[in-house]
Amino acid sequence: MSKNEQLTDRYVYAVSRDTPEAIRADVASELRSTIADTIEDHIANGADPAQAERDVLLSLGSPTAFAVRYSDRPAFLIGPSYYLVWKRILVTILMWAVPTVATIAALVAGLSDESTGDIIKAFVGNGLMAAMHIAFWTTLTFAIVERFAAHTPGEAWTLDELPLLPTETAQSRGDAISGAAFSLVMAAFLALQSQFAWIRSSEPVPILSIDLWSLWLPVLIAVCLGSAALEIWKYRSGWSVGTTVSAILLSLAFTIPVVYLARTEQLLSDVFIDKVGMGPEGVTLTMNFIIVGAVAVSVWEIGEAIYGQRKQRHAVPSDPQSA
Repeated sequence: MSKNEQLTDRYVYAVSRDTPEAIRADVASELRSTIADTIEDHIANGADPAQAERDVLLSLGSPTAFAVRYSDRPAFLIGPSYYLVWKRILVTILMWAVPTVATIAALVAGLSDESTGDIIKAFVGNGLMAAMHIAFWTTLTFAIVERFAAHTPGEAWTLDELPLLPTETAQSRGDAISGAAFSLVMAAFLALQSQFAWIRSSEPVPILSIDLWSLWLPVLIAVCLGSAALEIWKYRSGWSVGTTVSAILLSLAFTIPVVYLARTEQLLSDVFIDKVGMGPEGVTLTMNFIIVGAVAVSVWEIGEAIYGQRKQRHAVPSDPQSA
């Protein structure tokens, strides 16, 4: 057997092995005949027989790609009919479910008096595990639908399939004012909480530890002021990349110190604890509630920022002439 015949046989074999068994023999016979006829045409035009065969086989392209046209099943996991839907659903689920699962796992570890390292491992480990499960099962579902759902060739597309336009994502003036006001009130509370008698006492009783003024209280006050400025920025530019990143960083800059101080029981002042008669168990329970609340608010704020930025990025600008 000549080298040329080996090349043709190898190409026919490479194509036919990836075609359905019921038509494999017919495909091999038809392909071999086509290759032979095309080679003869090249030789009739003065080409060298060996080079003619190589040119013909190269012109047919990859055997795997050539075999796809004879396949009775899609040669992809998720095709164009479902890919964008799969991507939207997967990203949305990951965006909300993974932080939620990771946060719950970290809170359970924290409430079980685990070490800081164990809490971090619970957060990261459970978050990654949730992401892998969500990605796998979502992809598997769409792959099954791709292969077994009824596909009607040439099915007519209708206007009823058009999606609704995204709702406005720009922040209203009222939301901006209320958000900025809340941040300013929180900053004022942190700065002035030691100047008032929050419980029955002949003199002011600081709620938060006086030692926090050395670092943490100025940081938290600065974060609150930054959050107030962010509300005005959001009102002017909506959920841009800059406002989204700033919102996430400010949320973490407030939550992480609060969680750390509550976890180490440095948050409340000893005077306040004594005045309200809070025992060790009461302090621990209060700190746990603060941790849960702070983390829950942070997850909500971060999710809101990411979701708002995604919606604004996909929003279609309105036609000024239609206004």
